[in-house]
Amino acid sequence: PVDLHKDEIWDNICKNRAIVISGNTGCGKSTSIPLFLYNKHNGKCMIICTQPRRMACIGIAKRVSKILNKPIGDVVGYHIGKETNYSKNTSILFVTTGILLNYLLHFPNILMTTNYLILDEVHERDMDLDFVFLLTRCLMSEMKSFKLILMSATINADAFSRYFSETNTS
Repeated sequence: PVDLHKDEIWDNICKNRAIVISGNTGCGKSTSIPLFLYNKHNGKCMIICTQPRRMACIGIAKRVSKILNKPIGDVVGYHIGKETNYSKNTSILFVTTGILLNYLLHFPNILMTTNYLILDEVHERDMDLDFVFLLTRCLMSEMKSFKLILMSATINADAFSRYFSETNTS
């Protein structure tokens, strides 16, 4: 379980702008990492998490919201296609990769108010995700405000580490 590695993950996040987290399916990456970061900051942070599929995006948002014992759309929200369920109180926002790409193209300053950008399931590469990689890499050099976390069950961590030159694996 990813919970057993929280200290190591936090240490890597503190030391690096970007990290790669690789763990088996079901180890809790998608739910535990956003919660861990939220709790580390006592809820005073902004976390954007991507999921490649709409149903996963909604399902994980609902699960994290339930763990926090908050209604969906309050502290935890989601944005998929034209459907949104978030508020000004939202600290953990789950979005599809396509929505994140749209944000980055039209509102790149969103990352100025984001502490953590979590790209989950990065092994499921498609054109949207490749553009997100490119834009994120460019924006990382301009904006020092956010940290990037790449997550996957099956990933070539070294390739991603080289691409986001400052990364370490954990």
